[in-house]
Amino acid sequence: MTRPVGICRWCGKHLYPRRRDARRAARVLHPGHHMRPYRCGRHWHIGHIALWRVRGMAS
Repeated sequence: MTRPVGICRWCGKHLYPRRRDARRAARVLHPGHHMRPYRCGRHWHIGHIALWRVRGMAS
């Protein structure tokens, strides 16, 4: 599994160096929870997808 490279000083979440690393961590740490990678400065975090998108209310 990919390990985070640190903690974000702005929001306190784990930092991943690449989007691919964040995606892998999301799959392993939170299977079935609709997590997605998103950019924060030069690094990546993982977070929840909006509920309305999960329920198919958007294309």
